[in-house]
Amino acid sequence: MRCLAFASTLREAGATCWFAGLADTVAAVPVLSQSGHHWLSIDAPGDAISLRRGLTHAGVKACDWLIVDHYGWSDTEEAACRAWARNIMVIDDLADRHHDCDLLLDQTFGRAPADYEGLVPSSATKLLGTAYSLLRPEFVIARSDALRRRSSGALRRVLIAMGLTDAPGATSRVLLPLLANELSIKIDVALGDAAPHLAEVEQLVAQSGGRVELHRASPAMDTLMTRADFAFGAAGSTSWERCCLGLPTALITIADNQREIAARLSEASAAIHLGTLDKVDPHLIAGVVRDLMRDPAQLIAMSRAAAAICDGRGCARAAMWLVPERAENGENIWLRPVTTADCDALFGWQCEPGARRYMRTPRVPTAEEHRAWLAAKLNDPDCLLNIVVQDDAPMGSLRLDQVEPGAFEISIVIGTAFQGRGLGRAALSLARRLVPEAELRAEIVAGNARSDNLFTAAGFEPRGYGMRRLPPLKTATLH
Repeated sequence: MRCLAFASTLREAGATCWFAGLADTVAAVPVLSQSGHHWLSIDAPGDAISLRRGLTHAGVKACDWLIVDHYGWSDTEEAACRAWARNIMVIDDLADRHHDCDLLLDQTFGRAPADYEGLVPSSATKLLGTAYSLLRPEFVIARSDALRRRSSGALRRVLIAMGLTDAPGATSRVLLPLLANELSIKIDVALGDAAPHLAEVEQLVAQSGGRVELHRASPAMDTLMTRADFAFGAAGSTSWERCCLGLPTALITIADNQREIAARLSEASAAIHLGTLDKVDPHLIAGVVRDLMRDPAQLIAMSRAAAAICDGRGCARAAMWLVPERAENGENIWLRPVTTADCDALFGWQCEPGARRYMRTPRVPTAEEHRAWLAAKLNDPDCLLNIVVQDDAPMGSLRLDQVEPGAFEISIVIGTAFQGRGLGRAALSLARRLVPEAELRAEIVAGNARSDNLFTAAGFEPRGYGMRRLPPLKTATLH
């Protein structure tokens, strides 16, 4: 599913995408056949020779990018594809084996470059952390509404989503104590038709007196997460969907590779880790809900902490590295999220002579004021703060502040030494790709002819004194 989300974004950027996998993959993921992407059935997806044979039979001689999302592949299989794959991207979240790649994406929260030291070539670009979470577009679309709903701190509806298959039977283990404690809440349960413990859950739902609603097969998780005030879930990749929607969660680890995620989300105050399934105290399950019902401030704080971890726009960010914009000299231009390490660079651009001449506040901030401003922006779920990158060098910043649902105000600062290269134009195009579903607004101070020309050339229309607006894309939803 994460590859489908990514492929759809790449298609919007002009790429043609092929999926390769076993013949029964389409049956297991029916939406794949409706995606409009090319499909290639191969006998052994873990075998690079089988993959090449299938591509040749389909008439595909080479590709610009081979994207590998396969726990059975390592540098041996990837190196075997170099003859026909011009570039190789690997999606990983384990950091436990060597890769032969040009680009590596690991969406794990808190993942650091040192985790892949010696595992990938030193020349490989690493896209690490939840800024690159490959979420489906519906989660970004639902984000504003979800965060607005959680601003009251009320806890009336709980979602239990331990995985659609839920082989260990965690759903019943969570549902039983919630029902036994007569809490004044509604409960939604998401479970697939193939779940081995489905009958047991159905019986509990039937005995709940209407307090529990069961959502089977392929439920609209974005809708269920948006209307929930709290959730019980596993610490897998669904964690980033919950964070995108600011959904406070009690985590139960049901696999060893979930321990690290659960610990980091708990440390960030975005979730409460109840422990492993075999050791969870049933009294804690009901107790955590009861405590949060009495403490709306903590529920609000958890929601904001979760929302700050993932904004759901990882597909757009990653696609920029595969299909970048270009400066006037033809060099690649990307956006990457700002981090605290960029503090000095941002402050330096603000302090350059004339840099603030056309800003709302012409006065240059002090270093202390700047650090406080940056800390606030990095923790603001309504702000998308980016560095404009030419190849690997930072050249400026692009900030998108959500001024109302579906509308962002844009601010671009390009370092004086880098102006005149078409970076502002490229940054505007990248902003459009980052938030294609939204209206973009720009306030231009009288006399700022350069900005006026830049935004006009990019299609921004005059809307009142000093204001330019660019409507959402009409031909696409989000990606």
